[in-house]
Amino acid sequence: MSIILRQNKGSELTFAEVDDNFQSLFYSGSLIGTDLVFYYPSSSLSQSFDLSSIPGFGGVTVQDGGTTIVNSATGLNFTGTGVTVTANGQTATVDISGGGGGGGDTYTLSAGAKSGTSVPLNLDAAAGSDSVVSLTEGTGITLTQNSANEITIDSSGTGGIFAQTGSFYATTNNLQITSSGAYQSSTYPGGVTANPNNDGSGGNIAKYSSMFSQSIWHYTDNVGYPTSKAWKTDLAGSVFNRYDQNTDTAEIIRFIATQLSASSPDTVPNTRIYAGISEDIRNSTTEVAPVGTVPSTIGNSVVTYLNGQGFAGSGQALFEGVATRKESNASYFIQYDSVASGTTVVTSSADAELFNLGAIGVVFNVSGTERRTYSDNFAQTQTAATASTAIYTQTGPGTSADGLTIGDIDGGSQPDTFQDGKFVDVLDTALYNGGISLTAQESTGLYTIAASIGIQSGSSVFTDANASSAYTKTESLFFLPSAVTGIPNNTLAQGFFGYAISTAAGACVTRSLSSAPYLQEAKWSNSGSVTGLFDPLFTETQYISRLDEDNSFVTLTAGAVGVDFRASCVGGTVDGSNTIFDSTGTSARAIGTVPQFNDISKLAGLLSFDCTTSNTATNITETSISPTTYGTTLKGRLRTTNEITVTTINVPFHTAGDFGKASQMAYYGAGQTFDAGSETGTSENFSGESFRVQITNNALIGTYTGADSWPTAFSLAALGGKDLQVKPGYLVFPGGSRGYFISDPDSGQDYKYYLRAFKRSSSSAATSMVVNVGKSNLVNWNTTTNGISVAIIFESGGSGNQSPPRIYDIANLLQNVVETGIANDDFKNPFSTNIDLYGNTGGGLSGTNYTVPLRGADAMQLDATNQGYIVMIRYKNDTDPVEDINITIS
Repeated sequence: MSIILRQNKGSELTFAEVDDNFQSLFYSGSLIGTDLVFYYPSSSLSQSFDLSSIPGFGGVTVQDGGTTIVNSATGLNFTGTGVTVTANGQTATVDISGGGGGGGDTYTLSAGAKSGTSVPLNLDAAAGSDSVVSLTEGTGITLTQNSANEITIDSSGTGGIFAQTGSFYATTNNLQITSSGAYQSSTYPGGVTANPNNDGSGGNIAKYSSMFSQSIWHYTDNVGYPTSKAWKTDLAGSVFNRYDQNTDTAEIIRFIATQLSASSPDTVPNTRIYAGISEDIRNSTTEVAPVGTVPSTIGNSVVTYLNGQGFAGSGQALFEGVATRKESNASYFIQYDSVASGTTVVTSSADAELFNLGAIGVVFNVSGTERRTYSDNFAQTQTAATASTAIYTQTGPGTSADGLTIGDIDGGSQPDTFQDGKFVDVLDTALYNGGISLTAQESTGLYTIAASIGIQSGSSVFTDANASSAYTKTESLFFLPSAVTGIPNNTLAQGFFGYAISTAAGACVTRSLSSAPYLQEAKWSNSGSVTGLFDPLFTETQYISRLDEDNSFVTLTAGAVGVDFRASCVGGTVDGSNTIFDSTGTSARAIGTVPQFNDISKLAGLLSFDCTTSNTATNITETSISPTTYGTTLKGRLRTTNEITVTTINVPFHTAGDFGKASQMAYYGAGQTFDAGSETGTSENFSGESFRVQITNNALIGTYTGADSWPTAFSLAALGGKDLQVKPGYLVFPGGSRGYFISDPDSGQDYKYYLRAFKRSSSSAATSMVVNVGKSNLVNWNTTTNGISVAIIFESGGSGNQSPPRIYDIANLLQNVVETGIANDDFKNPFSTNIDLYGNTGGGLSGTNYTVPLRGADAMQLDATNQGYIVMIRYKNDTDPVEDINITIS
C-alpha cells in the first residue's frame, strides 16, 4: 500500500486515510544474527536486510577507546565503557580492562573468591581466560560473593550516605562538596549546548567544581559572589542593596518578576469546557389533536383508520391517553449546538459558548450520531428506525460550512498560542417513518429523535457522548399529518323545529290599565331535532343538543313526562331517554349505548313567559309595542364542544287572536293594583292609577278622599268619553297615534282629562310651588288651541271652601281672575257645576318649570288645614304625551 500525502491530495486527510498511512509505516525492528528486520504496526514482516551481504562485513565488534572487547556479541549489557551489575537496588559499574577473550557470548563472575575490595569477572569462563574485570567497593558500598558467583551490593554500611529508592539515590544527610580542582564545562567544545554560566565564551574557562548532565531541582540556592562588583556596592537607595552573596536566588528573581509582570503578560487558554449540547428545533407547529369521541359506527375514513390503529375505540375520545406533545409541521427538524460551562478571562471573541480547543493549529473534530424511530400505533410498537453518524472537521480560524467555529485567542504582546471554538446547527435530524408521506393518515404516530455528539481536539480521544446525558438529547413527539388535522367538523342541520300556543288552562294571564289588557304570563309548546351531531365525531360535553330561548322572562322546561328539551352523551354514551334516535327518528337509543354516526336528537319543551317578576317590565313604547317577539333556538354542539345555533324562531308575545284577545297585547309585569306613586308623594310616572280620580263634581273638593277614586280592579270598560288613557310611562289620547289597544270611547269629545290627587305632608304654610310636566309650551286653559293645559284644584279653593269652586291655570302668567261662573262645556269646565277660572299672576316659567305663587287672598293655600290638591291635565286632540308629573313645594 502507498502513503497518501495531504499536499498531493489538496485537502484534509480523512481518519481512514490517516489510519492507512500509519499501517504503511515501520513500527519496530530487531537484529537476528546478521539479519536486520523491520515490522509493520500489525506485527507483520515489513522488510529485512542481510548484513552479511554487505561487502567487507566481518561481524559486530565492541570496542573501548579503540580496543576490541568482544569480536562477536548477540547480547550486551553495558553503559559507556563499563559493565553494569545490579543487586539489592544498588548499581556498580565494572571497568573493563585486559585483552579480548575467546568466542564466548556470556559474562560471568570469575570462580575466584572475593579479593580485597575487588571481585574478578571472567570475560570468557568457558575458555579459561585470565582476562578479568574488577568490581570495586566504594565508600559505603560492601560487595558480597556467594558460592554461585552471585554478587550482593550493600550500601547500608558505616559511612554510606546514599540509599536507592526506585531510580533515585537519596540521603537525608547534609552534603558539603569540596572540589579537588576546577574544570571546564563538559559540553565544550563539542557539546550540544555551551553552559551559559561560564565566564568567557563557550564554557572554556576552568571554573566548575560540580557538573551535571541533566538539570537539577532544589528548594533554592544563594546568589553567590559577583565577579564584577560586590553586592552592596553602588546600590544604595535600591532594594537590591539589601541583597548579599547569601540571599536566595529565588528571592531576587521573584522581586524582578514583580517589577516586570505588568509588561510581560502570559498567554492563557479559554478555561471554559465543552459541557453538552442544546437543541435548535426548526419549523415546529404545536398542534391540538382533533377532539371528539368515536361513534359506534364510523362514517369518516380517517377516523376509521385511527380507530384501527388503537388511537380511539368506540365511545372513547380520539387520541385519548396520548399525552406526548402534538406536532403537525412536516418540515420539522432539529439541529444541535455546543454548550460551554465554566468561566474564563480570555476568548477569541465575545461569545459565551466558546470553549477551549488547545493549541493553535490543532484540528477540531465533531462526531454526531442520530437515531430516529417511528411507531404508527397506540401500543407504540416500533414501525421503522434508522441511525447514522457524521463527522465534521475544522482546522484553523473561521467557520466551516458544517457549523464548526475556531478562533485564535489574541496573545497580546506574546505570540498567539491558544484557540477556542464551538459548533452550531450540526446534524439535520428530520422526522423519519420509513418513507411514508408526512401528509398521509398513515404517518400519524409517535416519533423520537435522539442525538449524541462528541468532540475531539487534536490527537485526544473523542468525548464519550453516550456516557453523559449532557451530550445526548432526545425529543419525542406525536405527529399529526394534514389528513388528520383536516378531519372536518360536524355539519349540523335542522330536522324539524316549531312552536305552538299552549291550550292548557292558565296558559295566558293578563291585567288591565285604563281599560286596556296587558299580557303577564303565557305558555307555548316547543320541539325540534338536529342531524349531524355524531359525524365524524361527537362531543361528550353537556349538552350535545338543546332547545333554548333568549328572553329573561321566558323559561324552558321539559315538554312532557319522558321527554326533554336537552340531550347529552356525557361519558361517550346516551344519558337521557327519548333524546337520541336512529337516523329515521323512530327508534330511541337506550341509555348507556354509544350513538352511531348518523343518529339524530329529538327534543320537546315548554316555553313559559312571566314578566311579573319586575313591576317595570313592559314592551310598550310611546308610539308602538317593541319588542313584539322573543327567540327560541335549536342548538347543537360540534365535536370541538363549541355550541352553535342551528336555527331560530321568533315567537310573538301576542298577536291578534291569540288567547282569545282580538287585538295585539303588550306585556306589563306590574300587579293589577300596583302604582309606584303615593298620595303624599310629589311625582307621578304613570305606572298605575291608584291615585287617579274620576271627573266628577266630588273632584272639585280638591282632595283624594273627597273625590271619586279610579277603579283599579281588572276592567276593560272603565275609560269614559272625557278620560285620557294611562299606559305604562305615558298619558295618551285614547284611540290616537299613541293610544294602545282600545279605540276612543267618545270620538266627538276633543278635550280629554286626567286628574291626579296629591296631599302635602307638611303642616307649615307654603308660599310657592313648582309644577313640571315636561312641557314648556302649555296652552292657556281658556284657549281652544291644540295642546296640553294644566290646572290645579286646591282644597282651600275647592267646593268645600269656595262657591263656586276655583281652578288655577298655571300657564296663564298675566291674569288673576280669568273668568267666573263657567258652566259645564266639556272645554273649560268638564264638571256639571259652575266653576271660576283663575290665572297664575306673579308666576313664572323656566324651562319646563312653572312657578306658582300661593296667593292666600285668592284661596291658594297649603297649610295645616288645607293640604290636598289635584293636578288636572287636559289634552286638546292627540298630542305629544306627558310622561311624568313633578311637584316642588316651598
